[in-house]
Amino acid sequence: MPTLHRDHAGSYFAVPPKVRLATILPLRLVHFIQDIYFVFNAQHDCEGGSCTLHEVDAIQERQETSKKVLTVTHTNSERYSINLHALHNCLHLRKVLPRDLTAPVPWSQDRRKLHSQVAEKLQKENPGKRAEAAAKAKATRERNKKNKAE
Repeated sequence: MPTLHRDHAGSYFAVPPKVRLATILPLRLVHFIQDIYFVFNAQHDCEGGSCTLHEVDAIQERQETSKKVLTVTHTNSERYSINLHALHNCLHLRKVLPRDLTAPVPWSQDRRKLHSQVAEKLQKENPGKRAEAAAKAKATRERNKKNKAE
């Protein structure tokens, strides 16, 4: 997902996915986001902002309890991920944002190798799962046959 960043003047600009901000700023390859007249979804980028999880006591009816809950401490509120998967405005986003911000990023550079690795893993796991499923189905058929006989 492309990320939105706020500069010192308070303007937001978008950066392509998987591009480090330090490498892109000197080149001035950023695209300033101005005059967007539709609602779009931008989520805080916890991964890029190095936000941390910690446990705190849960509060119930204004009193602390012994139960622990995880909370997030946000360290950087100047960085957001643009949700390109939102169905209600994906066409608008793709019209406004340049192609380098909306182009799909391949999960793996060597697709055939990835498929071979997944297939090999499944070939090792599936025979055992099939045998378990067949044994369970057989037991269910026998139990049903026994219940019909009674």
